[in-house]
Amino acid sequence: MQFYEHGHRRIAYIGSKTREAEADKFAGYEKALLDAGLELFNVNPEASDVDPDRMPELLADYLVDQRITAFFLPISVHLRPLQLSLRKRGLAIPEDLSFVGFDTAELMIADQPVNHVAMPKVSMGERAAEELVKMIRGEQAEEEVQCLLPCEYVRGGTVRQIE
Repeated sequence: MQFYEHGHRRIAYIGSKTREAEADKFAGYEKALLDAGLELFNVNPEASDVDPDRMPELLADYLVDQRITAFFLPISVHLRPLQLSLRKRGLAIPEDLSFVGFDTAELMIADQPVNHVAMPKVSMGERAAEELVKMIRGEQAEEEVQCLLPCEYVRGGTVRQIE
């Protein structure tokens, strides 16, 4: 886990853990932190009855109050509003908080590419098409197929070394 290797010990996961794709991501976060003997920090911006316009401020407050030094954000739509809320507090990524996203290759922070986990979307599509063809031909008995495909960790400029 790159965060751990860079000295981070208070690492948050900001996102849902109920939908299947996010649950898998959270499970990886949980396993890595528990294996390292670290405390879990999770907040789900979608599970609150708080006004969505206020959520970035509340997330920034949470990160500051919990003394978080690094966070995962599985849905990149939350990044820009959160980044603005952190700036209002005089905080920046990666100078004050390190960040890793998922499939956020197009995002840049301070002219740095974002560290992210790149999912194999082409392979996922190919595999889905193969399974659909099997179902149409009657070669696939199960309607629900699950398979694991390897993801790639892409280094950017949003994780920094801390003391």
